[in-house]
Amino acid sequence: MNPIKFTEIKDKIQEALQEKLKETPIPNEKGFALIEGFMRLPIYAEISNNLIIGGPNVPIVGIVGNTSGRLYTFALKVIFPDIQI
Repeated sequence: MNPIKFTEIKDKIQEALQEKLKETPIPNEKGFALIEGFMRLPIYAEISNNLIIGGPNVPIVGIVGNTSGRLYTFALKVIFPDIQI
């Protein structure tokens, strides 16, 4: 699999998020700023004091609300169902 570069699909991400937010708007936010890169949300089977490296995760993109400063995340696979990740 070839790597997916954020800069190459940034415009498509913004368009997809705008469509998602039309369907389900977030109340009381006056615009958003796209976080410039991909993130991963790790999934753990247990909680402990150990540092766990690797394992299952969910690739995500994020936006920050201009009004609240809240961080909103979206699973990349939901935005682009056909993406190979």
